[in-house]
Amino acid sequence: MIGAELAAAQAAGAFVQLVRRGRAERYTNGFVHGVGADLVLVHQFHNFIDDGWIILPIADVAAVERGEREALFERALRGEQIATAPPPFPIALSSFAAVLRSIEAAAAPLIVESLPDPADLDPDADPDDPDFYLGVIAVLGDAHLTLDEVGTDGEWSTPEPIALSRILQVQLGTHYLRTFLAHAAPATAT
Repeated sequence: MIGAELAAAQAAGAFVQLVRRGRAERYTNGFVHGVGADLVLVHQFHNFIDDGWIILPIADVAAVERGEREALFERALRGEQIATAPPPFPIALSSFAAVLRSIEAAAAPLIVESLPDPADLDPDADPDDPDFYLGVIAVLGDAHLTLDEVGTDGEWSTPEPIALSRILQVQLGTHYLRTFLAHAAPATAT
């Protein structure tokens, strides 16, 4: 049912609010630009600012809302000539592996959020608090992803591989990503 609601929102070109299940970010607001069997691609907006694209599991969406508030936001965005658009390259939505292959082919920077590996978890850490990675794809295998990652100090490194099965969401072109990369050290080749 949620998949059909997402597809209808995409067909209508309507601004919607996705109510998320069990996430710190309870809502994702924007325009649906693709619906796969298990994943959805949304051009997200935050406070009328283009905040790039997010790919997340449809199973994480509890509800698709389109009411007076969402209609007002859509009118405001269109009135201010803030346009929605698909990502600058095609993104396959058949799986997170396919999403990442699309991003790798475009050599685009990304944010990956994943569940922490229980074996690496600090005893005091919350096992539901996602790991956050920002960078570019260095190696994409069948089961794991390795990034050239930029840390909070602005320096680049290559962390341990991320299990594809633990990925919660992927983001592209966000305000955070654009701003952070503009001020980080230049990327180094691995």
